[in-house]
Amino acid sequence: MSTQSYLTFKILVIGSTYVGKTAIIQQYLDSNINNTGIEIGIDMREKNVNINNQIITLQFWNGPGHEKYQISANYVKKDCCIIVYNDQDREPIKTLDYWKNLFLKLSNIVDPENFPIFVIQNDFEENNEIIKSYLVEQWCIQNKIKQLYKISARDNQIINETFLDIATILLRQKQNMMMNKIQQKINISDDFPNIKSSESTIIKTQLKCNMQEKIELFQCYNQHDSPPIIVILDDNLKGVQRLICSQCINDIRGRFNGINIDEAIQTIEERKNNFLDIISDSTSKILNILNNYLGEIKQNKNQILQTMDQMISQVTIWMEEIQQFEFKQCSYNFFDEIDQLNKSVEEIRTKQIDEFKNVFQTINQSYEKKIQLTKQLLYEHLINAQNTLRLHSSCVYFKRLNLDIKTDYVDTKIYNCLQYKLVQEVKQNEWCHALAFNHNQSIMVGSLNNNIKIWNFQQGQLLNKNIILDGHEKLVKTIVFSKRYNWFFSGGEDHTIRSWKEKQGWFSSNKWESSKANKTHSNWVIQLILNQQENELISCSVDKTIKIWRISYDQNSIKFVQSLEKHQQSVLSISLSQSQQQLISWGEDQQVILWEKNQQLKWQFKNIILLSIQEINRGARFLMDNQIICKTSQRQVEVYKLIKDQYQRQSIFGFEDQNHDQKPQEFQIIFNIPTQLIVIKHHKQFYFFKNNLDDDKFQQVCQPLECQKEVSFFNITNDGKYFVVWIWYPLLRFRIYELIYNNNQ
Repeated sequence: MSTQSYLTFKILVIGSTYVGKTAIIQQYLDSNINNTGIEIGIDMREKNVNINNQIITLQFWNGPGHEKYQISANYVKKDCCIIVYNDQDREPIKTLDYWKNLFLKLSNIVDPENFPIFVIQNDFEENNEIIKSYLVEQWCIQNKIKQLYKISARDNQIINETFLDIATILLRQKQNMMMNKIQQKINISDDFPNIKSSESTIIKTQLKCNMQEKIELFQCYNQHDSPPIIVILDDNLKGVQRLICSQCINDIRGRFNGINIDEAIQTIEERKNNFLDIISDSTSKILNILNNYLGEIKQNKNQILQTMDQMISQVTIWMEEIQQFEFKQCSYNFFDEIDQLNKSVEEIRTKQIDEFKNVFQTINQSYEKKIQLTKQLLYEHLINAQNTLRLHSSCVYFKRLNLDIKTDYVDTKIYNCLQYKLVQEVKQNEWCHALAFNHNQSIMVGSLNNNIKIWNFQQGQLLNKNIILDGHEKLVKTIVFSKRYNWFFSGGEDHTIRSWKEKQGWFSSNKWESSKANKTHSNWVIQLILNQQENELISCSVDKTIKIWRISYDQNSIKFVQSLEKHQQSVLSISLSQSQQQLISWGEDQQVILWEKNQQLKWQFKNIILLSIQEINRGARFLMDNQIICKTSQRQVEVYKLIKDQYQRQSIFGFEDQNHDQKPQEFQIIFNIPTQLIVIKHHKQFYFFKNNLDDDKFQQVCQPLECQKEVSFFNITNDGKYFVVWIWYPLLRFRIYELIYNNNQ
């Protein structure tokens, strides 16, 4: 589909008789100023111009110069007004005042101060009176005239430049008006959800469990007058049977197991509030997902409404043009008509009908083309909306949503130590720079120089499927796999990003198809990440930028949306928070930058964080919301937590190995959420830590895993059961380790 869009601007040209209005218009349209004649009624002609790949139709409505032919119908519903006066006019200020006031009187425009009025001084000569020219310029300033042009109707070039400038000004003003309208619609439609969201946040911070009953109304089981003071901890008793007062205690013979009633209330409320925190976290997570869903629906709605408004405007203008043609037939040129008196009525009627048919056909074809383009745009927006609804209404989406809820209620894997066991070695001659697993760990993909290889992965064993995917022209640097489908993305040193989707063929044969390579980045693509909804892909690059992409599984497509530019050098790592509302990036400029989504779901710069660290030369990433881990140049791993709008250091770990990492690209920090396992490479060793949610600290859970030589790349399966690493010495190969979690008391 063409990227061109069509707009029509109705330009009213007014001025006294013989000032050259018709000559100027004819010179612009036909490069001809002969046989201009005298305008008694109003005449309309048009011309298309191309401005920034947009087709603009300029309709010139040439108004009559004689006072008695000035009627309101000639002046209404115009997009701008051009007042033409002649350089020989002895009283130009009086002339300009007359035509401006006449236009404002007959046009009935709502906002006269902002309506675009232009002035053209025709037959301009440099040696004419300077004082008179100065007065005209001052009049234009005082009357807020958009622009004063000094031209000659005989100079075609300057006339073309004049009308191109006028069209550009009108287009810019139209675009600003449309953006303001869209912004107002977004603000209005977002007011209610934003209030709801802020209330939800307030409720979350203030929610505390309160006892439904009033303690002063409590009575013991025996209905004594004394208030109950003890709760008996006996499994054979239920509810009020457990309450005893001082008189009950005197009646009890022997010992009993119980606690003070105030202590019982405190214990119950502590347990309930802890559980309430879990509920609130889960609620917040689901609300964020649904809020993103709501944002996508609003975006689709705004696009559809805007396009339909554009179509309504086109049809309205179409109707107006038909009506204007009809109105034009209400007047005639006497000198033209007397030449027709010697012809028969039938002959004249037939000729005029043919002319009418040609005019109607021209008008209809013009607007049918415009409407067709707008209909195509509307169709595309409807398809996008359908895809959004299909994704979020699918069983897969709600299963995923329910799974997210379920995992919030289930504690993470309980363990305090970890064992690793080598289960397989696979020879791999080509260099591997990226590894990724599909949603159920049945497929592993890895880069082989410029290509990508597909393996079956079953219980820690790599099975060669002999599937090689080509398309990248240089090394593949990063791969990210969908958590829902057999669908992944790759980026490389050829500056491109590709989307790969598995398609089921005949007799259960599988085929992977690639999208067209996208080359929006101007340098190496270093890392790719997917959001939880899997409708947004984020990339970072050596070109110092972060790119945001809109993606679609159904269409296997990638569409550029936004560029984030704040780093001064290469961006080497990016990480999303669990709420998906914040993003951190780290680059060779040693800056950790925090980005945040605004109300329009656009990413924007928030601030530079972790300024207390002198040099974070190996990257930073989110662990949980408001919790960041980073590796410093001082052979340390540090964890920071957001407290009162500032990230404060919570824990620190120093590597026993005193060697420095030599390869700046080795900044990987792997974090597995189900197990809260963190894997970091330092020099020739892998370190394994557990993130403890209770105290926001992390602990080393096993001895480092050593390798003979430095490792290129590694990853962990989504369920945390297997650790896969690619090693280049002594042989190019994969090593697969099983991870065994133990809880030693």
